[in-house]
Amino acid sequence: MKRARRHLLDIDDEIAAASGEGAGATEPALAIDRQPRRVGAVRDMDLSIGLLEREAAELEQIKALLASGGSVVELDTELVDPSAFRERLDYDVSDLSKAIEARGQIVPILVRPHPEAKGRYQIAYGNRRHAVCHELGRPVRAVVKDLSDVEMIVAQGQENAARRDLTFIEQARFVANLKEKHPAVQVKRELGIDESLMHKMVSVVSTLPEALIRTIGRAEGIGRPRWLKLTEDVRKLIDAGTSQDEIVARAKAAVDAARAKAVELKSHMQFEAIFAEFVRGDPKPVIELSAEDGKSLGKVVRTATGSNLKLSDQGFVDHLLEMLPELHRLYREKRGQTETA
Repeated sequence: MKRARRHLLDIDDEIAAASGEGAGATEPALAIDRQPRRVGAVRDMDLSIGLLEREAAELEQIKALLASGGSVVELDTELVDPSAFRERLDYDVSDLSKAIEARGQIVPILVRPHPEAKGRYQIAYGNRRHAVCHELGRPVRAVVKDLSDVEMIVAQGQENAARRDLTFIEQARFVANLKEKHPAVQVKRELGIDESLMHKMVSVVSTLPEALIRTIGRAEGIGRPRWLKLTEDVRKLIDAGTSQDEIVARAKAAVDAARAKAVELKSHMQFEAIFAEFVRGDPKPVIELSAEDGKSLGKVVRTATGSNLKLSDQGFVDHLLEMLPELHRLYREKRGQTETA
């Protein structure tokens, strides 16, 4: 604990020195409407070893940013907008809020001057820390650096890789969001992913209704294969004419039913409920039809869009066509009795 504490203090002091804090420090020349205030070193750090090591690693990244022209400032949280390339579906900030309230914000967030709104800033990474500072009513400590969209992608991608806690669906949303705004070849190069993986991620996000994804949430522990299977079966419904509103309604009903049976329904459990609703055992694709004496009559071939009835006896086909209205009437009567039972 002691060794890690000293290391973190050293890094924090180096940030203060690199950004001109302390005696004789001058205000940064930033073209903003409301001048941010310089901050000093953070003290009173009662942290776990794991948190210390993680923040120390992030602070090393901040040092590199400072060396390449960034500056540490305090910003009014009202002047800071979310990243244009957000990936997280939800934020659990309770532990982080307690830590920042107790000891202050050690790790600055990374922002750039907003490309479309003078005097405002846009987060590259650090949305959770920004949310906590906003909630606590205190300014957020930030490194300000001019970043292009590509540099934003790289910075956010590096932070995501360092955290290693994004779920598959959050990664997929991140990639799909980037692909909307940038050429695919650029996204692949900057994120280091291949064409196949990018296509699968974008397919999941573009096929599943956004409201369904948000109903599920982060889905910790749910990997690519199961998301792809859910996407495949939902796509079949869409191709067959089911509306997105109907799909979302079914998903929410499935979650509500599962919630009624559970004390706590976590995100991965919500996925399981929706998965069970839409992904059912595939019906037997070919059903052989036989007469009472065992003689073959034909077969039913099921497809994604319907079923085909193939009969070998043309006389039986003519008889079936003649009886079809009556058979359909009997079917509707039976279904009506079942629905009202």
